[in-house]
Amino acid sequence: MECVFLNLGSGSCRDKWTSVAVNVSFDPSQDADQRRKSASQGPSSTLVFPLVFVGQQVKAKFYIPAACNQKKATMRTPFAPFFTYTLHNSIYVPFTSLCNTLTLPETRGPNFMLPPHVVAALLRVRDAENNTQQWSHWCTYLDGVHIAQRLPPPSASDRVREYPTSEAAEPREPRVSALLNEIQAQLNQPNCQVDSVVISGEGEPTLRLDDVLSFSRQLKETSTSTLPVVRLTTNGLVPDKDAVEQLVAHGITHVSVALMTADRDQYDELMKPMLSDGHEQVCRFIESATENSLEVEVTAVDRGEVDKTKVEALAQSLNVSKVIRWRPYFG
Repeated sequence: MECVFLNLGSGSCRDKWTSVAVNVSFDPSQDADQRRKSASQGPSSTLVFPLVFVGQQVKAKFYIPAACNQKKATMRTPFAPFFTYTLHNSIYVPFTSLCNTLTLPETRGPNFMLPPHVVAALLRVRDAENNTQQWSHWCTYLDGVHIAQRLPPPSASDRVREYPTSEAAEPREPRVSALLNEIQAQLNQPNCQVDSVVISGEGEPTLRLDDVLSFSRQLKETSTSTLPVVRLTTNGLVPDKDAVEQLVAHGITHVSVALMTADRDQYDELMKPMLSDGHEQVCRFIESATENSLEVEVTAVDRGEVDKTKVEALAQSLNVSKVIRWRPYFG
């Protein structure tokens, strides 16, 4: 997948959001820069969006604002989050795009869609972690649309057993300080109605457990307003035996854990964990969380092959009092 600049002539200008099918032909000998030039001839407003090249031709169906009103695509509020994003009354804080299982968006199925501002935030995390600008043009486009989008699948190298180490002493990206600044700016907005800060995102946040703990502690220490609930969304594959105690000590009060199934073999099939005892480890994490007085929510994806009765019985045996949250599958 690559991003190209495509100019839309004045004939495409509309006063409303419009679905447009576009055919663009390219000489297969052209490199990426030449392709962009071929796609951007003629006077008009420029929009940026991802296209997949197949042979000489590409067909893309997408949504655009009025072509003569491109400023709408880049207009921002006085404070515009970069990495974090809001859903309902919660602020979500994505720490990483890396994961030791399939990512939670992947488990929702190939047709799972997210709000465009969420996709943009998650792609910015990918770029920050990899020190690239692979997704920057698409993020600019996503900032101006209001149609649900698919999150591009992660690369195979994004599935890891543990967070990669680096010889350099540079802080990991996105930096804890940047995430904290975004949260504080939002909490300090007039008439703020945020009731929870959710440590979540595309990947598994506990791969950066030290940073998660530092973030939660500093959020608690520096908050100038009433601190909302701090919740962690996790797949439960947290190798540190003292992780739950550390979460509690650093101010995390709620956890949402993806149990998925009551069957070990089926868990391996659905989640593709990088650890051989993945299902057992998730169960141990849930049980430890309940024992340490964390409020535990167990989630699973409602797929036909999953025995929901057995999953609910397993959750009860792990002392989870809340009803399982079943999320729909988009196959």
